[in-house]
Amino acid sequence: MKMTRKQFMQTILAGGLALVVGKTTGCKAKQPVPQAENPYAYNIDQFKKVKPSRITHQELNPILFQDALPKCVTLTKDDVLLVATDKKLHIFNSDKTASASFALKQQPHSLAALTSEAIYVAYQDHIEVYTYKGKLKQTWNTLGEKAFITGMAANTSHVVVADYGHKQLWLFDTQGRLKRFIGLKSGHRHAEGFKIPSPYFDVNFGANGTIWAVNPGLHRLENYALDGTLKSYWGKPGMNLDGFAGCCNPTHFTLLPNGQFITVEKGLVRIKVYTKTGAFSSVVAPPDAFQEGLTGVGLATDSQGRIYVVDRFKKQVRIFVKK
Repeated sequence: MKMTRKQFMQTILAGGLALVVGKTTGCKAKQPVPQAENPYAYNIDQFKKVKPSRITHQELNPILFQDALPKCVTLTKDDVLLVATDKKLHIFNSDKTASASFALKQQPHSLAALTSEAIYVAYQDHIEVYTYKGKLKQTWNTLGEKAFITGMAANTSHVVVADYGHKQLWLFDTQGRLKRFIGLKSGHRHAEGFKIPSPYFDVNFGANGTIWAVNPGLHRLENYALDGTLKSYWGKPGMNLDGFAGCCNPTHFTLLPNGQFITVEKGLVRIKVYTKTGAFSSVVAPPDAFQEGLTGVGLATDSQGRIYVVDRFKKQVRIFVKK
């Protein structure tokens, strides 16, 4: 019997479908062909281990938060520790015993404080000022719908805010009056503006009252005068210990009482010490001290040089001291 073209195509398609069904449901599958190893594969395993001689710090007993995730941390000048969780602020004495706590209106993004009578809490788009008893003293104006605060620092005369949404710093006096914007691209030969691919953008005051801020997309820390002038910077990309790995690091940093820098990176999580001039010094904690995938590792230091580390996976504030 002669087949039409349509009947021929239907027969072919039906046979193909049967072969496919047979291959996937009833037939023994062939052994997969081994794939050649890709010599260009991105592998960071060799950078996860750090020689013990490079590690200058040891870990103390952490502060545990069993029912809440720690978000951010700071210390007052008299070493009172402040830790914000989802919607609560926890206060610890200088011996790290719990002292007080109070509820927050929203999820906090950052903390800053000189004394426990003036605690600055940054939410996504604005700042509120509390006492240690939870009394609301001030609510500052919103920074706008685009704002996304990721860092904040305070000294006796100013509060500086790192805003990922606007890719800039906001400089206020301690009453919330705006003084200027800092970090916008300008005619200065080094002022390239902040390159911030992801919401990790931190800021601190130096001992001389100038401002240090991370420019993560450029893998460096930048120093600004209060008038907004870029004074200096240091840092470089790199997988080795003296560089900052990945697309955009470091994510957070703090300063020791002696002026040295403590930095932390995401991706390859490692906490390191740099000198006042930005030269690599040592390792506080290597990558294998942290669970893979950890981000948002906030940092703070006290007057004794102890380093406080937010580990949200472990629901802890971990404490490191020099050996």
